Amino acid sequence: MNPSAKELKGHLCKHYPGGNYNSVYEAGFSGYWLHRELTDLGFNNTIVSPSDIPTSGKERLRKTDKVDSRKLARELSAGNLKGIYVPSILFQEFCFKN
Repeated sequence: MNPSAKELKGHLCKHYPGGNYNSVYEAGFSGYWLHRELTDLGFNNTIVSPSDIPTSGKERLRKTDKVDSRKLARELSAGNLKGIYVPSILFQEFCFKN
């Protein structure tokens, strides 16, 4: 699948119609655009600080996208993740002007 929120939403609606779609990703360099796109499409998205994700010693040693995605899914499902503050676009523009 292409890395597209719209394609993901289409896939989920086709195969899991009427579902509640939850997503999560680690805060990083990419900012908040993906969060806004996902929430606009109806996802319950959460951005988490990497340091707040419960991690086992084994997961620390085997840091791969596959391991990280499973860990995020597990912790989201268990209700163990707390999202970070996502500023409005207006606030972001005001704070990061210049």
